[in-house]
Amino acid sequence: MNSIQLAQRLARHLTEIDLATMPGQAALDILDAMNAGLQEIYNLLPSNYKQTVVSTTLKGPVDMQVGIAAKYSNLLSDGAFDPSMRGCTVNLSDDPHDNEITGTNSFLDGFVGSSLTGNARVHYDAVPLVDVVERIISNPRIYRADGTWWPLQRCENFREVGIGIVYGAWRASNIKRQEGRPLIYLLEPVGASQGADLEFFFRVYPMPDSDYTVRFEAEIAPKQITYPNITQAAIQIPVNERLTSSVLVPLCEEYLLRSPYFKDRTPTNLKLFTDAAEKARDHARNRVARDILRPDNNMGTPGSVGNVFGCAEGF
Repeated sequence: MNSIQLAQRLARHLTEIDLATMPGQAALDILDAMNAGLQEIYNLLPSNYKQTVVSTTLKGPVDMQVGIAAKYSNLLSDGAFDPSMRGCTVNLSDDPHDNEITGTNSFLDGFVGSSLTGNARVHYDAVPLVDVVERIISNPRIYRADGTWWPLQRCENFREVGIGIVYGAWRASNIKRQEGRPLIYLLEPVGASQGADLEFFFRVYPMPDSDYTVRFEAEIAPKQITYPNITQAAIQIPVNERLTSSVLVPLCEEYLLRSPYFKDRTPTNLKLFTDAAEKARDHARNRVARDILRPDNNMGTPGSVGNVFGCAEGF
């Protein structure tokens, strides 16, 4: 079932049943009911239904020409960063310190170098995690082009206090980071987003010296349906078809009862919808398979790497 089909199924309960001509507020009520139903079904179902493998690429360093607006400024006057560079470490012209890209024409710290034009070296040591990723549930694995790999170790405080002893080598501080083979990672909150944009950066250290692939298992949040998705740009509802009619639709219909455009508000009819929603919740809690994975399946979970073929560099 796609988003427009689900919206049409819900619209038949309203006083205006045509999505093309109904008042905008009625369409928004349908949209709210769909998103509320998706959120609840994700909360009800076992975690197995929310787990997936996430793969991302850590690129090697890239050089580009930029101009700085002024000394002590944190803006560019010439050139622009790519949106995918947000959060990445950058070395600007002759500034002796590492900086961080915060936007297409901005960086975090004021520029303290002398030359306002020159080269910027961008290190892809941070990957924006979209808000659909709720949490990482395994040790991330990093792969070279030749297929060899090793686990990344989590370290939550290296940004705040700098790097101390990492795998037997001394790193002075986080003011000037090193290029090399990434060994550790942290999830860095993006507080400036106020919860409305990116929530975390996946940051690694040392900064990648070439292209790497990182994979990890994660639990994902429900996809949010947008207004165009119920009017013109249909998307597939991210719920298994066998659960769409039995669980998702009754939940969405119950949330739609809040709409002032709901057609039949007799107590008998309202009870039919609330009873159907309770049966749907009971089905999701008690009758959906919860043993999809073998009980002893610990592959990819923290601490389970062990001695695996292909694991590189002594791990």
